[in-house]
Amino acid sequence: MQPLEGLRVIDLTHAGAGPYGTMLLADMGADVIKIEPKEGDLFRKIYDGAFLVYNRNKRSLTLNLKTEEGKEILRKLIGKADVFVESFRPGTLEKMGFSFENLVKINPKIIYCSLSGFGSTGPYAGRRAFDPIIQAMCGSMASTGEPDRPPVRNSGSFIDFGTGTLMAYGILAALILREKTGKPQKVDVSLFDTAVSWMGYWLTYYVLSGNLPEKFGTGWRAYVPYKLFKTKDRPIYIGVYDEEAWKNFCDVLGLKNVKNNPKFSTNESRVKHRDELEKIIENRLMQMSCEEVENKLVKVGVPCGPLLTVADLLKNPQLLARNMIIKLKHPEKGFKVEATGIPLKIFGVEEKIRYQPPSKGEHTKEILKELGYKEEEIFELKKKNIV
Repeated sequence: MQPLEGLRVIDLTHAGAGPYGTMLLADMGADVIKIEPKEGDLFRKIYDGAFLVYNRNKRSLTLNLKTEEGKEILRKLIGKADVFVESFRPGTLEKMGFSFENLVKINPKIIYCSLSGFGSTGPYAGRRAFDPIIQAMCGSMASTGEPDRPPVRNSGSFIDFGTGTLMAYGILAALILREKTGKPQKVDVSLFDTAVSWMGYWLTYYVLSGNLPEKFGTGWRAYVPYKLFKTKDRPIYIGVYDEEAWKNFCDVLGLKNVKNNPKFSTNESRVKHRDELEKIIENRLMQMSCEEVENKLVKVGVPCGPLLTVADLLKNPQLLARNMIIKLKHPEKGFKVEATGIPLKIFGVEEKIRYQPPSKGEHTKEILKELGYKEEEIFELKKKNIV
């Protein structure tokens, strides 16, 4: 049995954050019904894989919510659901008659979750936003990149998917609260709030020191050596975090003279002489292969890892051992393609792909029949372009 089996989620999210969050619920057994406009989710139209990766284990229903018949179908779905999730700009669904207050009239125990760029309150509430815009506005982009070079964005949509994860957590917390109180709950999640929370220690650092976060490229201001270093072939990231790790690092790499040098005897002094020490270390590492360095450091417990491309990652033994690569059927093209697996592991719970990423409206007829619609009624709804 899966943890969320029997839980029904009506999913009106699109793009990245919302679909990722509802996928996490679906992976744990929730019946997620994805409501799409006739043209489909925004991510269906972007590059291959964007929709595929974050919409497994869901059923798709296309619905024209500009019509009264379409709204009536949605109201019937809400009446049989536990959770309603949407990622429109605040106020959009209220204008269509689907405010939290109206949903409670339909279903007195509904969990209503709103996901947006900036949240449902505050001066930015109505603004559109995407992951890199939030990266720019939360302080992250300004402190990312090489010193004396322009800021750069992180290539992964980590704020999107972090917000989706927080959304799933908020929904589960609201469900527990509903069990305790018997009352409906409203959850409000935003990309901006997630990003600000993730910048937490840098905000406090600035308040306490008056200094802005510095750009260190792949390094970090607090520790040395702690960055990506070149080797004879492939770069490797090394993170020396305490004095025991420093001694082991020097011993296995033949840097005993460096270890005994008073300038590098403590982390504080190593930070002070960062540039000098990093050059010495890189000169040594350039005489060795990445694999040789990795094997030596892993043996003595010094954290490290090679710089991998996505192509390298697909062959990584840890990824394969953790079942973090699976094959999913492409919803439009039909062939199977590698995709990321289920990240949450619960012992005793089988990891299931119950539904392949759905083609647009793939389950429309099935879901309408569950609501009591007859064949001729479904035919008429299709004819009138409502589903």
